[in-house]
Amino acid sequence: MFDTSFAEMTSAQAAALWSGLLIILLGLLATRMLFARDKGPEVLEHGPTSEAAVVRSFRNAAEYVPLGVATLILFYHLEASAAAIHFLGGTLLLGRVVQAMSFADAKARLLRRGGVGLTLLALFICGGMLITLALT
Repeated sequence: MFDTSFAEMTSAQAAALWSGLLIILLGLLATRMLFARDKGPEVLEHGPTSEAAVVRSFRNAAEYVPLGVATLILFYHLEASAAAIHFLGGTLLLGRVVQAMSFADAKARLLRRGGVGLTLLALFICGGMLITLALT
């Protein structure tokens, strides 16, 4: 069923892989948010399991995942290398996962900043690469 390694993937397969993983992450965070909201008043008002923390983790992913997926699709159409797409897709996914995990601990500021940092690094590289690919 899965007989293609990362090294053998085309840029289209790489874009599809990371876009799919980012979309699944967004779906998981949305599902988590829905379950937290269904708990009603039993949900803690503060802390990592509060509705606000769960909603915030989804909202943050919802801000960046569509942009990441659109960028990966553009990379494919601009014939970026599969290696570049793997690097940027993986960095975006890792940044979003790390930041979502940081909401599980109210004291995890460093983890949260790391997730944001990875995401912003990937976005700045994506922007630069898109400009470069457009001008070459």
